[in-house]
Amino acid sequence: MQTWQLRISAEGRPTLFPEEGLRREAVRTVGRLCAGIVVLLSIVDDHLHLLLLCDRARIGRASHDLQVALRRLAPLELEPTWFKPVSGRNHLGSLVEYLLTQVPHHGLPQHPALYTGNGFVDLVGARAVDGLQLRLADALPRYRQRSAYEAVGLPATPLVPAAPAQIRAAGAVRLAEAAKAALCVGPALRGRTRPVVRARVAAAHLAREADLRTRDVAGPLGVSQRAIQTAGSHAANERDLEAVRLRLALEDAVARAGGSDSR
Repeated sequence: MQTWQLRISAEGRPTLFPEEGLRREAVRTVGRLCAGIVVLLSIVDDHLHLLLLCDRARIGRASHDLQVALRRLAPLELEPTWFKPVSGRNHLGSLVEYLLTQVPHHGLPQHPALYTGNGFVDLVGARAVDGLQLRLADALPRYRQRSAYEAVGLPATPLVPAAPAQIRAAGAVRLAEAAKAALCVGPALRGRTRPVVRARVAAAHLAREADLRTRDVAGPLGVSQRAIQTAGSHAANERDLEAVRLRLALEDAVARAGGSDSR
């Protein structure tokens, strides 16, 4: 297997996905079309940059499929997809550092640890997107996660998932927003697509664990109290619950470090 870097940019380099909902849909699209081969991703203002672990035939398919799918999302013309092999371990290590630090490099106001387009959230388990179980450990076995924490400006301390008391202290609004971010949906949370339903189910279960009132959670999730009760009766995906807990823990870690909690 070869590690490749792949980049898609908007012609003239304006903002590729100007709305948060589009960025989240782009992330889910990468997971769907590149399932099982993503090493790391970065979506900043004017381009999408991926590291992928696969053979030559798969990178060709990914290049074509991403170009077609993202053309439907981006409100702009796209440049042809560019890709090339990564030339060894040192090169790959420098690319990982480069992608993790793209948010401040491009002058974006969000904290890099929480930014939707930064694969750090996937690396630490604070997002549950199908297909984005990152292959960084396979591509770069000696890489240590502490380096990723340092790259985004956080202490190199592994996250501890938020406990019920922490979720209760965070409140219903933050829980709802964390569920949307962790399942990479919203921010309006409309419809009944699988990721949207998973976000509602995860939020309902964690609200119940934390003794938050149903009526307080329903509003931020944009549904009725009855809908929350129904969501809470469905079996929850443990990975989804863990991702939301870790998302809340990550937000707290950013706050302690003096950063913004904006996504």
